[in-house]
Amino acid sequence: MRFLIVSLLLCLVFFAVLRAQEGDSAAFYNFGERLTLRPYFRGNIMALEVQNKEDFGNSSYRSNTPLTLGVGIWWRKFGIGFSIGIPKTELQNITPSQYFDFQYHYYGHYIVSDLYAMRCRGLYGHDEKGEVVFYPKSYLSRIGGRVAYPIQGSQYSYAAAFEQSELQMQTAFCYPVGVGLYYQSELAADPQMVVQPKNIYLAELYGGMAFVVPWRKHYFLAAEGLFGFTHTLNRRLATFNPSYSFEVRAAFGYTRRDWSLAFVFYYHTLGSGQSATQRYYLTTATGEVAFTYRIFQFYRAFRWVDWGNKLFGL
Repeated sequence: MRFLIVSLLLCLVFFAVLRAQEGDSAAFYNFGERLTLRPYFRGNIMALEVQNKEDFGNSSYRSNTPLTLGVGIWWRKFGIGFSIGIPKTELQNITPSQYFDFQYHYYGHYIVSDLYAMRCRGLYGHDEKGEVVFYPKSYLSRIGGRVAYPIQGSQYSYAAAFEQSELQMQTAFCYPVGVGLYYQSELAADPQMVVQPKNIYLAELYGGMAFVVPWRKHYFLAAEGLFGFTHTLNRRLATFNPSYSFEVRAAFGYTRRDWSLAFVFYYHTLGSGQSATQRYYLTTATGEVAFTYRIFQFYRAFRWVDWGNKLFGL
């Protein structure tokens, strides 16, 4: 039943994305490339923050993941990427975490959507003496999505700001508002973390502001800040007692017609409910340096990609 609910959630978010329409504007320009290659250098982190209601003490449990090198292949708004970890680049000199991270960010002109499927096994924290403690049988997971509508966003291109698939030609602002639905799980044993095992469903309501500033024709700076509230949907936790959420996207880069180079940062902390004695916040963060190379014509062996463009009217 739980899997069915989560699957229906992802389908609803996906269909909402498909119904989004693209717009044309003098403020941004679509390159119209046939295919995109995107090698990247990336760092990920997933963390559980636990706040004690009685003494307001905080405990933090973080993933120990290495930096990664990878490459992505994009066709229009769809793509797939492969990456490998760089040895000896973990935050702590202990056993690395086992980490699965799927994120899909759709940057339309009328809809901005994020899909998540993340799971981490093996976290580290600090004891009262400040020494590192590894929790090999600890788990964090998040499945869900969020959809936002950028108010006054007709001149703003999220694709130019955070994906570099378009070129922003004028300074623009917008005010995104949206909703999110998630399933989250936190569990720890042997040794036990100071967190009570939890499996919860969350609803999120949020809003904020985004801007993008191009200058000297090819450079750009973009950022988005969102603040919201979350509430659990579990029956046994149905008492109205909301937590907060906070999200930041930022990008800085250089874009030309054939290629782009950009640094992109994404941070999202989500209040994941509370018990009688604790509050929980699950945080994910990604930093990436990516080189984007656009392909406008194909050799004969790759002409089948153009057939797909014609089939879907792209």
